[in-house]
Amino acid sequence: MGFQMMKWKVVLDGIEPLSDYDIDVLSLKTPDGSCSFKLELPRNLASYRIGEQGELVMSKTRPEPSAEQRIVVRGMIYKIRREGGRLTMLASIGGLLFSAIGELDLSDFNEGEYVYLTLKGGLLAALSS
Repeated sequence: MGFQMMKWKVVLDGIEPLSDYDIDVLSLKTPDGSCSFKLELPRNLASYRIGEQGELVMSKTRPEPSAEQRIVVRGMIYKIRREGGRLTMLASIGGLLFSAIGELDLSDFNEGEYVYLTLKGGLLAALSS
């Protein structure tokens, strides 16, 4: 069956607001710099701590309910490409973009499949209610 889930320890590297939209682009990276991620999210969804660590999980199955503070979104992978020894993956999450670039093993994930992304840990300062 292979990997139905991928987990990365990540550091929140930056937040860029999209002008004219209430959307923030979160820039995340693994501590060793082997992978980088960008995740567009509604601005009022949460507040974040730049420089703090957390966890990013991509899975084919919906995460179980949890009392843990986290953000869970669902989207479809629409592009997986190998370029210059690095893998690039793009997913659309309700029209928002998630991108992953780096040393990724996505052999069990395919274009056209739906995935769940979970962001949790110290980089989430507070979720909006």
